[in-house]
Amino acid sequence: AEPADLVDELIAKTRQRITRETALLTRLTRIADAAPTDWEDVLNSVKLLHDLDSDSAALRQRAALTARDGRLSPEALAKAVLAEPDTNVAGTLVWALANSADPAAEAALATGLDSADPEIRRRAVSAITKLSTDTSVELLRRALHDSDRAVADAVTLVLGSRGHADMIPRLIDMIVDGSHDVDAADTLRDLAHAVDTADDIATELGRLLDSDNLDSRARSRLAQALVDLPGEVAAHILDAHIADHDPAVAALATLRQHRS
Repeated sequence: AEPADLVDELIAKTRQRITRETALLTRLTRIADAAPTDWEDVLNSVKLLHDLDSDSAALRQRAALTARDGRLSPEALAKAVLAEPDTNVAGTLVWALANSADPAAEAALATGLDSADPEIRRRAVSAITKLSTDTSVELLRRALHDSDRAVADAVTLVLGSRGHADMIPRLIDMIVDGSHDVDAADTLRDLAHAVDTADDIATELGRLLDSDNLDSRARSRLAQALVDLPGEVAAHILDAHIADHDPAVAALATLRQHRS
């Protein structure tokens, strides 16, 4: 064989060996995370982790239900959550995680916020929101500036639903952009009731509605958000748009008037 061919073959074999050993290291680490106390525990943990890695969502769901009895440590559960693509299985794992009430679980989930994979970051956010611990808000705020819009929007909706008024500008941006705009409008409406900001929100929505820089669909979304807002300011703004040049906006303004 030519020297270059031999070197290429050795490189390929080395990479294969590294891949196998990395997979083994990952599995051993997960077994260690399960905190086994004896050999029976080790075998049970291996079986459970093997099932959680299955290609079958049904088998993973059964394993997740089994994990609720404390057979896996919070760290092992958190890693399973971050790796789980099925929402039903992930929900069961998070339920088991929440029952553990262990700070280590939240710390393990927080590592997912730094993942290079946006899907893992989304899973981390979804799981952290369900823990509702004292430090969960701090962790969620880390993800507000995530490069993945879906991650940032999910956090915005969660914090807004918990009464954080500083999410109002972000929620309005979501309505304008059409990114989860229905959820954003609902959250904005609830915030308006909860923290008495209806008039301020309506004023900003009205200012944007009068803008010449928005297309018809964005203006319709703003008008719809105004329809759902309480208060006289929202009503007066919509009254001024009953004869709007955009039929959709005019129809929404008329709808609010009929509701009144």
